[in-house]
Amino acid sequence: MTIIVLTIFWLLPVLATSIQCMNGGEWVAHACTMDAQCEPYKIKPTDHVVCLDSECCTVPCSNNGTFTGKTCGTSYDCLPSAENVACLTGLCCT
Repeated sequence: MTIIVLTIFWLLPVLATSIQCMNGGEWVAHACTMDAQCEPYKIKPTDHVVCLDSECCTVPCSNNGTFTGKTCGTSYDCLPSAENVACLTGLCCT
């Protein structure tokens, strides 16, 4: 029994790092059915997370910029900001 438990704990980091998010984001948790279940597992408070195929993943900015923590309809919704920002698919990104 002890060997099984130790093996499981030894494999967890390996399994977690091998999970790929189909949206290109970072994997943060497993076994979700809705986006709200992913919120407690965000890496940074400004991360936007979604549930994709039972996996919680961050949503990356399409320009490889950084999500500012605001959602938007237009780039004006991202202001004021000390950095240049744009509204990309509903996310304010640098």
